[in-house]
Amino acid sequence: MVRLGASKIVGTAAVAMLSLAAVTLGCSRRLDGGAGGGGAGVGSVRLFLQIMPGVMVSSVHWQISSTSGSVVRQGDITTIDPSSTASVDTSCPAGADDTVTFTATTSNGLSCAGHSSAFNVIAGATVSVTVTLVCGGGTPMQPNGSVIVGANVVAGDYCPLLTSWEASPSQVAVGRVVDVSASAIDQDAGDVLSYVWTATSGSFASPSSASTTYQCNSAGPQTLTIAVIDNHTPTPCATRMSLVVECTPLSECGNGVVDPGETCDPPNGTTCSATCQSGECGDGIVQVGEQCDPPNPANHCSVLCTLIPYCGDGHIDPGEQCDPPGPLPDGTTCDANCQVPCLGPTNNACTTCERADVGDCPASLNVVPGAVCGGWGCEGFSPVSPARAHCQALYECIRTSGCMMGDDPTPCLCGSLTPASCVNAGPPASAPCAAQYAAAAADASNLGPVTSQFSNPSSPVGIADNQAVCAVDSAITSGCVCP
Repeated sequence: MVRLGASKIVGTAAVAMLSLAAVTLGCSRRLDGGAGGGGAGVGSVRLFLQIMPGVMVSSVHWQISSTSGSVVRQGDITTIDPSSTASVDTSCPAGADDTVTFTATTSNGLSCAGHSSAFNVIAGATVSVTVTLVCGGGTPMQPNGSVIVGANVVAGDYCPLLTSWEASPSQVAVGRVVDVSASAIDQDAGDVLSYVWTATSGSFASPSSASTTYQCNSAGPQTLTIAVIDNHTPTPCATRMSLVVECTPLSECGNGVVDPGETCDPPNGTTCSATCQSGECGDGIVQVGEQCDPPNPANHCSVLCTLIPYCGDGHIDPGEQCDPPGPLPDGTTCDANCQVPCLGPTNNACTTCERADVGDCPASLNVVPGAVCGGWGCEGFSPVSPARAHCQALYECIRTSGCMMGDDPTPCLCGSLTPASCVNAGPPASAPCAAQYAAAAADASNLGPVTSQFSNPSSPVGIADNQAVCAVDSAITSGCVCP
């Protein structure tokens, strides 16, 4: 039998509660469900729901479940009639730890649910169970979670800073080179920087150098990239910069256009070579700064377009005594090897006499080191050199002016000045041989001023002085009289 009653729920705004206050479960001994009778193994369950006033519930679903979870009995109680009670009288099999669940929906859409404690159904007995039906409420789902973050603190890395970069020229012909360079700094003490050059095409002479050259190998714009990398641990850092150069196709010499790689066009045989170059050694044109062109050792032209010294070029080169071969002003001859044979004035009677007087005329003072054929006095200098002529002129001045006092030729240079005043103020123009001393000293300027060249056999000044002393002394002691 089912007893229906008025069903109202009164609650707060958040939760409405239905109270199953008197639910009686019992097993009847009567088959008609009345008291005192029932089938064997069958009990009677009376469900009575008392609802708190306030919110209307039109229907309540009930369900009795066994301990295994299977549904033993279930049904719905209609509570729309205000005079009805939410009750039901039903039979159920005997069993242990059964439970009853109530569910409902209120008129304002709240879900209601209630669950009883476990109870035992005993055949022929009645069990009372209290169920609280809760409408709404509950604990909302927390939308946020917790995140625990740990941090490892390490020293930061300053990446390299490029301070300069350059590619010059920015346009060259294929096969030509571009100078490239870069420099960088790093604020991390101890970090070592390395450089790496790369390009879309072409090659670098030294890809790991800060400064190097890049060679174009194909026409078109090429991107050059410099990467500067530090050695910071645990992770190195790199800074990059790119530069663009234009590699132009090889030019065509003779097209009348000065293309990249050319300095002139068209060739003309005088100022523009057959390879469209001007002013370059090897273009076959002797330009300013060149002595010959093209280079050819057989023609005495070096690879630098300068003349290779040779006997007959008109220059007295190292190892030569004269040049060019032929008669010399002093009556001697310059032979085919640019040497002077030991003939002529060096064998005259005066020279022979003075050479024999080794006390007054020692060879160490009167023979020029490396002299031609061991030439004596001024004749020891090369026959065609200014040094010989200036030495002879000075010697003649000293002899003919009579300026030498004893063995001291200083008055010939300084006149009436003392040697110290002569050095400080310079030789006076009125001195007998001042002009001849100046000319002779200029031939050996590497030996210092005039006075420091006195008696030095490497200088025309010293040889002229020594020969003048020799002539005076040898004439006195040995009777050598030279014209």
